[in-house]
Amino acid sequence: MGRITRFTAVNGAGTYTFPSNTQQGFDNNFKDVLARASRLPGDDGGFDEYGTGWAPSAIGNLSFSFYLVSQTREGMQVLRDAAGAMRGYGAGMLYYQPTDPALAERWVYCRINRISDTQQLDRNTDLHQLVQVNLMVTQPYWYTAGTERLWDDGGKWDDGGLWDGNASAPAPTSITTSGTLTATNNGNVPTLARVLVINDGVSPAYNPIIRRITNGEVADEVRYYGTIAAGDWLEINARSQRVLMGLLGTDVYPDFTFQNADWMTLLPGSNSIQAYISGTAKVALRYMERIA
Repeated sequence: MGRITRFTAVNGAGTYTFPSNTQQGFDNNFKDVLARASRLPGDDGGFDEYGTGWAPSAIGNLSFSFYLVSQTREGMQVLRDAAGAMRGYGAGMLYYQPTDPALAERWVYCRINRISDTQQLDRNTDLHQLVQVNLMVTQPYWYTAGTERLWDDGGKWDDGGLWDGNASAPAPTSITTSGTLTATNNGNVPTLARVLVINDGVSPAYNPIIRRITNGEVADEVRYYGTIAAGDWLEINARSQRVLMGLLGTDVYPDFTFQNADWMTLLPGSNSIQAYISGTAKVALRYMERIA
């Protein structure tokens, strides 16, 4: 089966690497949803408050267990203390490697709830100690990089890839007046996109509109009313709900409108994206994939 590999604090407090050969198993509630229906007077059953859309997820909980193994009784306390240090890490990223080594490593954003290392001397826990870990997961999904650049992927701030999208895959699509592109989400649940409109030409571009089309209808739409100067770019980040212009990250949210509260959602599989702009610019969607 797959393995939990490590827990890394986002504040740099440390990394704990779990033993790979003594893990017992793990469980999570990432596939649970909070469905809700209301009774209507005089009607059977109830009214589904989420219509035809998906219901929101519950707060995530993840638990797993592993053994600490020591050749000496004195060494077991050192191992227990090292595992217990995760209590002080704060928020972090728990990494998981699926059984298929060809699949990308996944992670969740989480926080330790409890570390249990019950000691029972009649069961020789001073040599073989069972440890059970419970974590709270505020975003109940496993993440993979998708088309995003990650902090530890070896890229550099000035390589043109992290923010303006040129070095990431797939390459941005050049749009003059209007055009289409495809965003393929290989996760099994919807994810949120970071939209980039890049003007690497010599003339300004104006008033971009980005739409996701489903069954011929506009499912999501984001618009910016303003100018993207030559050599500048616009970032519409649905994950952080920020709208920024250029390297300095100037806040241009007041000139932005959206159709849905999530701004730009990508469904599992192929997503058709329409782009409109006065002038010429490149459009790219960057997103992490999510697995329930």
